[in-house]
Amino acid sequence: MLLLLAATLLPIPAGPVTSPFLLGKTEVTQSEYARLTGANPSHYRGPARPVENLTWQQAIAYANKLSIAERLSPCYNLANSTRLPACTGYRLPTSAEWAHAFGKPVPGSLRPTGYQDSQDLLNAAAPGTRPVAQFPPNEYGLHDMAGNVWEWCEDWYSPAPAVDATVDPQGPPTGLEKVIRGGSILTGAAQWNKGLLSGRAPARPSPFTGFRLARSLPVPQTIRRPSPAFLSKFQNHPSAPPPPLSRHNWLATLGTPNLPKIAPPARLIQRITNPVWTGELLDLAIEPQFPTRVLITSPLRQRTAPLPVLLVPYYDVDTPAGADLGGRRLTPGDTRAYARLAAQRGMLAVSIKWYGESDGEGYDEAVFQHARRHPGVTPLGKWIFDLQRIVDYLLTRPDVDPARIGMIGHSLGGKMALYGAAFEPRIKATVSSEPGISLKFSNYQDFWYLGKMILTLPPEADQHDLIARMSPRPFLLIAGESADGDKSWPLLLSAQQAYSDKSRLGMINHRSGHSPTETSIQLAMEWLERFLNE
Repeated sequence: MLLLLAATLLPIPAGPVTSPFLLGKTEVTQSEYARLTGANPSHYRGPARPVENLTWQQAIAYANKLSIAERLSPCYNLANSTRLPACTGYRLPTSAEWAHAFGKPVPGSLRPTGYQDSQDLLNAAAPGTRPVAQFPPNEYGLHDMAGNVWEWCEDWYSPAPAVDATVDPQGPPTGLEKVIRGGSILTGAAQWNKGLLSGRAPARPSPFTGFRLARSLPVPQTIRRPSPAFLSKFQNHPSAPPPPLSRHNWLATLGTPNLPKIAPPARLIQRITNPVWTGELLDLAIEPQFPTRVLITSPLRQRTAPLPVLLVPYYDVDTPAGADLGGRRLTPGDTRAYARLAAQRGMLAVSIKWYGESDGEGYDEAVFQHARRHPGVTPLGKWIFDLQRIVDYLLTRPDVDPARIGMIGHSLGGKMALYGAAFEPRIKATVSSEPGISLKFSNYQDFWYLGKMILTLPPEADQHDLIARMSPRPFLLIAGESADGDKSWPLLLSAQQAYSDKSRLGMINHRSGHSPTETSIQLAMEWLERFLNE
């Protein structure tokens, strides 16, 4: 069998979000296209020029035809224009792959200035496209990544970032236009700062749009384990002496509701799909008259099952999901959208609505209802019981890996993560952002946390006792010099006394105030991912 194109694909090493792959050294030329299909739809004719004036569907049909000719498995279902799993043949690059392979700009490949009027545009287009490889290659040996013709990519176009995975993202599942990248013979250098990114309806051909081909490479599956270099990012101990650990019976202070300790029934409220995840909004009947609202989200393109799980307690499920789901609270910004980030990293996430936003018109009514039902039980004691029942429910689901359950929370959610992980041993790794590690650092005396019960604690008791209870499970604190900061280190050092491996406790101090930074959250997600894969 004559190899028509294999020699013109070059290996591209792994990038920040892409696995290694192969990409065409040049755009597919008119001679290559005509040799395989017997047709040439191009407007600017020339055998060495890129083929253009073809639809996105024609491009993927060519990829399939070439795959079959070379006895490789085709990558597309042409009936619905979707990628087939585990294909070995030719395909279009994803937008992320194209962006990584672009490398450093090649000088002279785009026009240096704009145009004064429409006649300038007509004059510029008159010579047509140039033969491929007329400019020097980029650092990966690829020609014409900028200029000549725009190139079809596999993804649907989204004006807002819509990443479905942090490794090898394929964009949103639906859209109106497909991504095109690279610019054409008319594109000026001003497009550099726009990423040479645009979109075009897949059924609309253009003399300024062609394509180049890609192929996937097999990626060895390895488990990433914490290394000393990785763990050193979270260790920066001051010399302040740690306080002693107490032997206080915390559960006696917190209280436990007198309710059945069973997996609660679940009632489906709504199924939801957005550009990043697919989800189930559920009510769990831990208390039938006061159900606990959860949103269970999973990656759109689930690669393996069962999945690692990330529990995300917060005021409502909207902020963790990064979407307006009609709840009471939505804090814009991705630095608190932990469930969305979990889906991007291939995890199943469970966003948990705080009872203070569920069980009454406000905190006052919710705590009143709680106190009437469970006298002597603090709201934090009720939260611990609810969390245990949520885990019971999760273990009934086939998509949950029971050995890989983690938890992350911010502010109120950080307090919930701290107390929940201390008394739920099935949680294997925990991150708490700005909870106030000491009882003196935050508002634990408020009636919706501990209330007057805080006065019954012995003087030496503090929340480093709770972290010590987690041993040997890892715990990471995110601080911003608001509720937590350098003053938190002595309590962490005290909790380390319960750990044989001291590196399993750490802190990120971004020093930017109460809200977490993007860098701190990405580090925290990596921390969780590594320890859950341990």
